[in-house]
Amino acid sequence: MTAGGAPGQGRAFQQIKDKGYADKRRLRGEPIHLIGAQFSQASRSVIGFQVETLTN
Repeated sequence: MTAGGAPGQGRAFQQIKDKGYADKRRLRGEPIHLIGAQFSQASRSVIGFQVETLTN
């Protein structure tokens, strides 16, 4: 699921995947929810987000 459409959206989410932050928790056998959020420097609010659920 994605929301927003600002330039650069998805960089935070891609970093979560590239750095493997969820890898050490995958052995638990529980769903893992990856959430990436993008913030506006001007308004200091969320301007986009992306969610993905991983299942084993």
